[in-house]
Amino acid sequence: MVDHYSLNLVVLVGYIAGEVEHGRAKNGAQWVRFTLATNERFKNNTKHVEYHRVVAWGKKASFILKWASKGRCIEVTGKLRHVRFQNEYGKEEYATNVQVEDFTWLGRKKDFEWPVEGEEEEEREEKREEDEPI
Repeated sequence: MVDHYSLNLVVLVGYIAGEVEHGRAKNGAQWVRFTLATNERFKNNTKHVEYHRVVAWGKKASFILKWASKGRCIEVTGKLRHVRFQNEYGKEEYATNVQVEDFTWLGRKKDFEWPVEGEEEEEREEKREEDEPI
């Protein structure tokens, strides 16, 4: 029987904070893990940043590994998973991950910067071109 009164669904939109870790499980499945930073602004104009541990497997992992970079904006849909593991010292630890079911690239943080007052469109375009990798 299906329980229609429960749901494990996470939707996050944020920026990749740091490097993407990757590897293979004992069964050969590829995985990636990264930290996703989300911002929350309050009425008193203060800001809070929350960091989420995100994990993807298989083809999703391969695609994320190929295109992910620090500062890239991504929408992630998935579910919470609580995992137990042994650290490098043999001590048992616990973590809560967002397991990716679907994702959408939304761009890089610099692509969404507001124009500086008094700056002309041509100057902003030149800055963008300078920021592009060669």
